[in-house]
Amino acid sequence: MFLDEPTIGLDSTSKVIIRDFIRKINSERKTTVILTTHDMQDIEAIASRIVLIVKGCVLFDGSIEKFKE
Repeated sequence: MFLDEPTIGLDSTSKVIIRDFIRKINSERKTTVILTTHDMQDIEAIASRIVLIVKGCVLFDGSIEKFKE
């Protein structure tokens, strides 16, 4: 499933509902989710792996913890 900024413009309650839904789909249906976002809260709530791409080049591919380092 490809999601481009799925929570942009939503209030905080709606963001939580959407994030929970995405995690549920990923977990229960084993669906791969590709998420493009600038929202670090979305990333931390949903992702276990981050791939940072700039101008078509992969600059980082790893865990959130490694990304924060």
